[in-house]
Amino acid sequence: MTQLSDHTLPYEVLIRFDSDGKVQGAHFISRRIVAVDGKRIAETLSKAEPLSLALEGPYARTLAAVLGEIPAAALAALERAKVAAIQAQAERDKALEETRQARSAIERLDRLHKSTNEDMVRRGLGRSEDA
Repeated sequence: MTQLSDHTLPYEVLIRFDSDGKVQGAHFISRRIVAVDGKRIAETLSKAEPLSLALEGPYARTLAAVLGEIPAAALAALERAKVAAIQAQAERDKALEETRQARSAIERLDRLHKSTNEDMVRRGLGRSEDA
């Protein structure tokens, strides 16, 4: 007697990120295999479906077991990104403070220059800036 088997298995999970490194989306594809007497006669892939739908379907346990490892890695990457962001913000704040101090020093030097120039003009040692 001929034995026909038709079963579907998980094939692929794809997680896509945007240009900022944030998760943009994820999909799941399954593989349908048809066999006669143990010989594959057909194999097709399903259309990609949102991963959230697959996590509610017949492969929920399998996917949860596999994906359970991913959140830990994702959390570690997120934590590294947060630390990098804090460091970058501290460097930016330091650069802004240095810029503020430099501007303040330039303003003091400008006032000193103007005052010195006015004093020299009064003494007849320099030219007026108006001349």
